[in-house]
Amino acid sequence: MAIIKSYTVRNTRLTTEYIYDIEKVGFVYSNMGFIDMNRVIQLFKNHNKLHETSIKAMHIIVAFPPEEILTDKKIAKIARELVNRLGMKNCPWVFATHVNSSPHFHLLIGRITWQGKLINRDWHVVRSLMPL
Repeated sequence: MAIIKSYTVRNTRLTTEYIYDIEKVGFVYSNMGFIDMNRVIQLFKNHNKLHETSIKAMHIIVAFPPEEILTDKKIAKIARELVNRLGMKNCPWVFATHVNSSPHFHLLIGRITWQGKLINRDWHVVRSLMPL
């Protein structure tokens, strides 16, 4: 069973840079049409201008037992499923696996939909979505 942690994000640039840490990052995937870190940072920056809010995004970490074998395809499916279950599939999001320790991935989801609507989400609902 996976372990999940969620955090509110006030600075999407810093969180994106952490997710893309060159010494940790493995597989990267997004619903933005690209995965380049600088383009992701710029998209979140521009997108967040649509609404003035202190909480810009949600950062979710999903960790798996060391013995669990996960392919990039399976991890991408889990990330998409989590975004869908949160009701945030119409928001920009990016995820990356980290390969420096036990299997886990980081998911950054913006709070503003592609249509410009601000999502008011109880961030603690993430933990209730387990098991994945």
